[in-house]
Amino acid sequence: QSSAASGRAKILLILTDGKIHDASQLGAARAVLDGQGVETFGVVLRRFATHTQTDIDAEQVLSTIVSEPREDHYMNIPLDDFSGSVLKDFCNPNSKFGKIILAYQGATGAGHVPCGSYREAATCWKDGLCSWSDADVVCQWSSCHKHCNMDICVSNSDEQGKKCAWTNGQCERVVECKATTENECRAQECYWDTMAVPVCIGMPCTATSEDGCVADPHGCEWDDVSAVCKIKECNDETQAPCDAKANCKWDGEIDQCVERPCVPYKDQAVCEKHSFDCKWEGGVCTVIDGCVPHTNEKECNTDASGDCEWKTAHSPAHCGVKACRKYGTEGDCEATDKGAQDGCAWDSGKMKCDEGVTLCKGETDPCLCGKTPGCTWDAKTTKCEASMYANCPAVDLVVVVDGSLSMGERFGRHPHGFFAVTEMVLDASKALPLTGEAAGVASDASLSSGFRVGVVQFSAQGEAMKAPKGTGTEGRLSGVLAEIDTDVHWHEGEFTSHATDASYLTQAMEMAAKMFESSPADRKKVLIVVADGEIPDAEAPSMVTVSGFLEQQRVQVFSVHVRKYSVSSPQDEADRAKMEAFATSPSSSHTVDVTMAELEGVFENLCNENSTFGYFLSKHGESVHKSSCSEWAMPAGCETDSMCMWSMVKESCAASPCRQHCAQAACEADIPNMCGWDGASCSRKVCTYPQENTCNAVQGCRWSTGVTGVEECKPQVGCPAKETKETCALDGNCKWDA
Repeated sequence: QSSAASGRAKILLILTDGKIHDASQLGAARAVLDGQGVETFGVVLRRFATHTQTDIDAEQVLSTIVSEPREDHYMNIPLDDFSGSVLKDFCNPNSKFGKIILAYQGATGAGHVPCGSYREAATCWKDGLCSWSDADVVCQWSSCHKHCNMDICVSNSDEQGKKCAWTNGQCERVVECKATTENECRAQECYWDTMAVPVCIGMPCTATSEDGCVADPHGCEWDDVSAVCKIKECNDETQAPCDAKANCKWDGEIDQCVERPCVPYKDQAVCEKHSFDCKWEGGVCTVIDGCVPHTNEKECNTDASGDCEWKTAHSPAHCGVKACRKYGTEGDCEATDKGAQDGCAWDSGKMKCDEGVTLCKGETDPCLCGKTPGCTWDAKTTKCEASMYANCPAVDLVVVVDGSLSMGERFGRHPHGFFAVTEMVLDASKALPLTGEAAGVASDASLSSGFRVGVVQFSAQGEAMKAPKGTGTEGRLSGVLAEIDTDVHWHEGEFTSHATDASYLTQAMEMAAKMFESSPADRKKVLIVVADGEIPDAEAPSMVTVSGFLEQQRVQVFSVHVRKYSVSSPQDEADRAKMEAFATSPSSSHTVDVTMAELEGVFENLCNENSTFGYFLSKHGESVHKSSCSEWAMPAGCETDSMCMWSMVKESCAASPCRQHCAQAACEADIPNMCGWDGASCSRKVCTYPQENTCNAVQGCRWSTGVTGVEECKPQVGCPAKETKETCALDGNCKWDA
């Protein structure tokens, strides 16, 4: 009642470590507080890092007392986090409570917010105490701030060359562009920003790095050929004004105004600098092939020709012809010094050169499978699989994707974050060893390998989505690629109409748990959550409940925070840390912070025992061979794998040349005493012979005394392994001693 003065925020903070027993009697008191305009927040202070039932009970009751929206007005945190997460962040506009307090109706902010609170360069530069770093993509204290003497202050400049000025008893950077009208703003050579409330700001798109350029909210794009950040002409938010511009077109798939590829380059020299997607022809700059006109990843990857893929080697990224397509003949495609070294193989069905790993599933011959780059024959299932998934057990995988508005923004060189994630899920599904079991069909519990996949999308509270009846998997697990493909494209089509500012996860986790109910008991169950920001209900009682249920189902939950920039900002780190709340223990080992480019590696390394997630998923000790020979880091390990061979020239483990032979005679004749035929395929003999004379007769092996003093057959590495003049001559690092 004493806080009647207008302009003062009225905040009630309730702290408890247990259940509040008279919550049902607080209705009248709450009504009075609401009438006074009081914002009520609550914090459960728990004793341990993990939640106990007491903590959960306390939170459930506390959530009925706080202000609306309730999910944003309470926390459940360890006591050690109270100071940093609540008290010190009370007026941080990016903290859970701070953003509500600073937006308090009628409140007037009198102080300075921390520089790190500014997410964008434009707002950072408006504060004289702050300075924006393009390199770190973060707002930080200006170096002017360190000067506490007026004379020293006015004689200095900050790290950006901006003059310092003495203002209100402290040293600040001179804030330019203070005009309050458009004409005055332009007269100051500044930019009149009308994106939200009209305001005069410094000129946009002046960043000197790609990260800084992407971070600028004013429609900027990094041109890596010219190394400049340029203002995008095509930044209209609706179709009509976009289509009215000659250089622009409306991309209905991602609901964005995009640049027509190559059209804006009016100068021949500039056009030819972009030769990777453009060519100068007939006095105009035009596209070099039929893939380039596709301006989003879905359209690119689903081109009817099957020749296109999204390329991120340059900025702006573009749709281009697949790398292996440049080899037009079978000979060039599979030559060891051409296509083969790029991982290519000939697709005899399409009569085209393609990435070897995409052809694994169509190969039925064990030897031809092993010969194809990126493929491995599974003797148990008698199927050809992608080598990167050779160490995978039988897995049911559900990917839960953040469908909030921010995911529709640019992530590095991907114009639309949500489409980038879903297309990566689809690409991974094409390579995964799927079971072939349709959705709704009981899975074979005896299977030792094979994947079934499901997808869930989340954003607004209570509006998580899975494919409906009659569409793809119908929101279930499936081992059929066509069903998964339909699901992914359905989710992409629903993004625009369902995306909101929020990222509420609980209901999506409940949907995933429902999917896992059909999983055989001994089957690995994996849930991957991909999100780009804070999950408001990460520690809500409902989340704790569903996390406990997933744990009972023996589901391993992995959290992936995907960020927009190459560097991880303090906010990225904070969001990643909060995503640990629902990840399987140890949560830090089940949570990663990655760029969109690195996310592809997360899926490719799901069963690589040396990767963060693969350590928990791979079949440790069940496979003699690594998924890829390159995973062997040392010669000794490489030489024990019959499919691999250590290269002294490249100082790395590579595929054994024996693998190229699919006939016994050619196998045994290639390198005498090195290659051996096992009845189905050709592989390098490994030194496991029990007798000295047999061991020494095999090239690359030598009978010797081991570290334990026991005599045994061991592989030789380096030049001593080349026991004939001919094989020695093949290695440029060795010479024959006659």
